[in-house]
This record gives sequence, C-alpha cells and structure tokens, in this order.
Amino acid sequence: MVGILGDATGMQIQEADAPKNTMRLETFVEDTVFASKVEVQLTIRSSSSVRSAEASRAVAEIAEFLSAAGELGIAEDQVEIHAATVAEGKGIFGRGSTASFALTVRDVPTDKLVGLLQTATRMPHTTHHGTRWCFDVPEDVKVDLLRRVSAKAKQRADVAAEALGVKVTGVMDCQLNVGDEHGGHMMNGAPSAAPKMRSASGGGGLGEVGGIELVKRIDVRATAQVTFRLGS
Repeated sequence: MVGILGDATGMQIQEADAPKNTMRLETFVEDTVFASKVEVQLTIRSSSSVRSAEASRAVAEIAEFLSAAGELGIAEDQVEIHAATVAEGKGIFGRGSTASFALTVRDVPTDKLVGLLQTATRMPHTTHHGTRWCFDVPEDVKVDLLRRVSAKAKQRADVAAEALGVKVTGVMDCQLNVGDEHGGHMMNGAPSAAPKMRSASGGGGLGEVGGIELVKRIDVRATAQVTFRLGS
C-alpha cells in the first residue's frame, strides 16, 4: 500500500487495512444551486374585548390578501390555511372575540417574494413569521458533479502514481455520493420525494432587504472514494 497525506482540497489516501499495491483516494467537487421557489408563513389575527364582530375582520383580511396575491400571479390554491381559531368570551366591557388563521403560501417564485411581503405587511392584522427556500437539484447537475469528481480522482491518482514511479492499472473499489451542504444524500436511484427546504435564518444568502434574504443558495457536493490498483 502506498500512503500519501491529504491536502486542503479533500484528497486523502489511506493506508489502514488496504491490500498491497493499492492506493485509496478521497476527493470532492462542489457546485452552487439557487432556490427555485419560496414558501412564506403568515398569521392573520384580529381580536377585541368590546365587540364580538371585530373578529370577522380577520376573515375579511384573508380575502383581501388572496386578491392582492392574485395580482402578483399567485393562485388561491397556493395559499393553505392550516390552523384556525375563533373564540368568543365575556370581558369587563362585554363580549369579546378573537380569530386567528395561520397561512402558508407555497411555490412562490423568488422574484415575487418582495411583492408578497410588501402586500402582507401593509395589512393591519397580518404578521410575517418566516420564509423557507425550495431547492430542486436537476439530474444533469448531479451527473455533471459525478463526472467531474470521478475525473478529478483519476487525475490525482495518476499524478501521485507517477511521482512514486508506478502506474494506475485499474480500479478495485469505487464509492460515489452526491449530497447537499447539510448532509442530505441525493443518490437513491430515484427522484427526490420532495424539494429541499431551508429556513431563511441559515447561511448562504446573497442579498438582503429589511432582514429578509432575497436569494438563497446551497452547495451541492459530490464525493468519490476510489481504491486504485498500482503496477509497474
């Protein structure tokens, strides 16, 4: 077995428990993928300790929001109401009421995010709670990463072997993986079941307005662990 120290780019050649005349090499390549869609979480809440009719304003504001979102090209079926609470009770000034609705706006194009947030913040009973970013890594990006990392592993193995006065004569074992920066693997032989979602609080934003990241990205990494056969 030939042993070579790893370098800053991720190449490692390991000695432990390896057959003679082999070289095990690890390396990686990365690419950047930008968010394709956005998911926005909102709450519309209205309450009053005086008039029970006050809570109905929240319902009216939902209709107003849907109309304004429609002008941005966001359809009603992209807005999901996933929690609703309506309550009435007696207070010191008479009967009061509260209505609260949690909304999720899905599949928002990234170029519509600012307009949607402006629409939401103009409304008196609407609160923006969070923004999540959707990443869809195309298959051709994964294939390109695997091609690049395989070529990089072979090139480095050839350079190392030449410096040692031997040649790479074959491959004994090869493991290839593609995953995102958070460790999610993307090589299962089938398309992803759902887009990757990341909250806006994470790193990687390219632009920011009012504390909201306008563009989000992740790094997709392909790794190769290859055991090469060496000969004279």
